[in-house]
Amino acid sequence: MDDVAAQAGVGVGTVYRHFPTKSALMGALVAQKFSQFATNARESYEIADPWEAFATAFRRNADLMAHDAGVQYVLMNIPSLLEYIAPEKAELDDAMGRLMTRAKRVGALRKDFGLEDFGMVMCGLCSTMGMGPGKFNWRRHVDILLDGLHT
Repeated sequence: MDDVAAQAGVGVGTVYRHFPTKSALMGALVAQKFSQFATNARESYEIADPWEAFATAFRRNADLMAHDAGVQYVLMNIPSLLEYIAPEKAELDDAMGRLMTRAKRVGALRKDFGLEDFGMVMCGLCSTMGMGPGKFNWRRHVDILLDGLHT
């Protein structure tokens, strides 16, 4: 918390007034990312092809995750932080749910793929990313996942 305060140019007491615990601070940071995930999904609504809309949101969110080791770490190791991001997760679930429903309606997405599966797949993708550069190609992992989901 001292390092965060120093980077922000404020006293540590100010940090603790806004974030009483490290978990609360991490939760706020993860909430920001989940809001961006939801924005990426909503922006994909504009894509006419339902499969491409879903796949684009999936890829954009994977790319955002790939550039944030903190989100990767939290999703793989600290699921209790999800309690801090309930509104943002609901927003993401709604946005991805709409894309998934649309893609299923035209037969482009597996009918048995649900929101819980989406979260599981993204966490699995985090583990690929978390292995570090040179270990696994996370973009190939995304392509394989999408191929498996596309009907």
